[in-house]
Amino acid sequence: MNRVNRKKNVPQQTRRNVRFSGIKRHARELGVTHPHLWRVLVGERTSPGLLARYRHLVKCEGAAGGTI
Repeated sequence: MNRVNRKKNVPQQTRRNVRFSGIKRHARELGVTHPHLWRVLVGERTSPGLLARYRHLVKCEGAAGGTI
């Protein structure tokens, strides 16, 4: 979401809380849409297989020095 600085008319980025960093990239790697992955992660949908694959992906990414 952008806000306009009234003094300079320059758009500023607002800070957002990030619950699942890299969710779009992870969803793409897992072959699902990011809304589906998000719903599984917050518990709105159940998918034990997807959740296990996601946890494995994040664990391997963390071991390789990537961001979690």
